[in-house]
Amino acid sequence: DAPLGRYLVHHNRVEQTLLAANDWGGIETWQGGPFYLYSNISANPGGLWWPGDRLGFAYYLDGGFKNYLFNNIAWGANNKDKKLANAFAFYEAVGTIHNSFMNNTIYRFKSGSSWSPRGGHHHYAGNLWSDISVGVYGHGKLKEDKKASLVKYPYGTMAYGPDVFHQIKKFGNFENHVPKKEAVHQDFSSMEGAVKRNKTLNGALGTSTNRSPMRDPANRDMRLNDDSAAIDKGVTHFVPWGLYGMVGEWNFYHHGNDVGKIPDEHWYMAEYLNNRGTYHEAPQYPLRAVNVTERNYVRGPLEDWVNGALRLNGKDQYAVLADAEMNKPFEYVVDKQKKVVSGDKLKNPEIHTSNFLIEICFKTTVGAGRSIFVEKMGSAGYSLTLNAKGGITFTVKGGSGTVSLDSVGKVNGGRWRHLIAEADRQAKTMTIYLDGRKNATGRGIGPESLANSADLYVGGSPKGRCFDGTVEFVRICQGTLEDARTTIAELYHWQFFGPQFLDFTGRVPTGRGRDAGALEFVR
Repeated sequence: DAPLGRYLVHHNRVEQTLLAANDWGGIETWQGGPFYLYSNISANPGGLWWPGDRLGFAYYLDGGFKNYLFNNIAWGANNKDKKLANAFAFYEAVGTIHNSFMNNTIYRFKSGSSWSPRGGHHHYAGNLWSDISVGVYGHGKLKEDKKASLVKYPYGTMAYGPDVFHQIKKFGNFENHVPKKEAVHQDFSSMEGAVKRNKTLNGALGTSTNRSPMRDPANRDMRLNDDSAAIDKGVTHFVPWGLYGMVGEWNFYHHGNDVGKIPDEHWYMAEYLNNRGTYHEAPQYPLRAVNVTERNYVRGPLEDWVNGALRLNGKDQYAVLADAEMNKPFEYVVDKQKKVVSGDKLKNPEIHTSNFLIEICFKTTVGAGRSIFVEKMGSAGYSLTLNAKGGITFTVKGGSGTVSLDSVGKVNGGRWRHLIAEADRQAKTMTIYLDGRKNATGRGIGPESLANSADLYVGGSPKGRCFDGTVEFVRICQGTLEDARTTIAELYHWQFFGPQFLDFTGRVPTGRGRDAGALEFVR
């Protein structure tokens, strides 16, 4: 059981790597994150593999799960010569999940990205791809996949843009249900049609241009031209800071073909993740949105590449995770023997005796009244609500009784707020953090079980107390900020002022928004 991992790989320049080795990456991650790879240069990776083609990668997620790659440059010296060509910009072994590639610059490789989509949960947006001689995407059965996936790839959790493309030989493949197995899309129009037809997460591919978007990339000048198609085509994306024991994470975009399904993006290296080829089969906990339509999904301040915020009407709309789904035993195999995990060994939003915290980004309507933010409350449990005074109430109920903590001040003024409520069970304290500062602290209850048979509700319930406002992010963890070896100041600064809001050089975006690729245009 490994509840905490947080890795930062940034501001490295590696060139001419893998001169006498193959099947590695110039920059590489392994197993479970979250990993934050940003503002790196990985150039001219080799990959000697006599007598075959070179097999070296600029960035290699070697069974790497929960990776955020942004503001990176992948630069190739050759993509034509059989013995000298740079093979892949991004390569991922096995069916990895929860990886995001945002605002990167990729130049002169045979192939852009290789990945097995059997687990889905991948995002590409704001990237600049230029001079790809074979194909941008090789997404399908990999050598690690013993057999082809018989289940249709989960396109609804995959995003393929908006990106900017220049000088692309062909776009490649990402489907496994078409009549011609893993059909290759030769041009932008074909790929764009497939992205829309398969109802990917945002149904977008981006922009294709015939003019070079960069000044002189062959000589490593990756700056944008003043008429570059990449200007204003980048994205703002949310990059949550890694916490301890993450058991539920919802960004409030819906599954591409199901307006009522909100994907769960949490990552926890639990003991039952024992075979990296099957990690994607471990339990995920999507929310079911009730009484909502496409119009309820809107743009929020954290993401501009997808409608990633849910507007609730305060009457009959909410999201729910059924207790039966949450606590469904999980069967897995170790040394050809079947094992089953359940109860407190199953890492989910059911809180037993552990510490825990709830995080939410929200905006109420002005003067919104008593309603639920997040609640799983029966004979025991936890509840985070907007109280009748317009403030926050955090409640924890166990066998020894019920304790509550109220915030100082109101939060129903109609602007976006960030809230964390945490319970330290050993110290028997509860704390509310609001907009990056400690707001209130009080007495809590000890390490007694909070498990109950109630469903988990976000934004309301069938019995009412429905939230009148917008929710963009919710996370539940089985640990405190101290357990995560962090502070509220560090988390808040990273999530709202971190390097993902700047370019490779630390420059603030200008114009209408971020430019595609790692570098912001400068005259």
